[in-house]
Amino acid sequence: MEVSSSTLSDTRIKTKRETNPIRSNQSNPACNPPTDAGRVTMSNRFLRHCKLLLVDFPAKESLLQIYETFNGGILKLFPNLKSMVGNLTNAMVDVYLQNQEKFTVDISPQVGERSF
Repeated sequence: MEVSSSTLSDTRIKTKRETNPIRSNQSNPACNPPTDAGRVTMSNRFLRHCKLLLVDFPAKESLLQIYETFNGGILKLFPNLKSMVGNLTNAMVDVYLQNQEKFTVDISPQVGERSF
């Protein structure tokens, strides 16, 4: 497979079209579950040619570790708030988990198959 492209170089413009071969192409799309509005289930015929991997939502412990690291880095800019990292992280994760429990697939609006 080949892709045709024209490229810009520092200060000069290339006017000649170049053909660049694509090697070792790997596609990594992200898909919402078919239960979301406007989504349809992927056919078995399509899935026969693809590898499918489910990456679920992170657990509470993972979220705490991720956001504690993030908040610690941000709050380094504000030394007087550095002691609040744990409380801020717990509050953020608690709000996320409460929303996750409240807003489920069961209450999402289901739109017809051909919605755009």
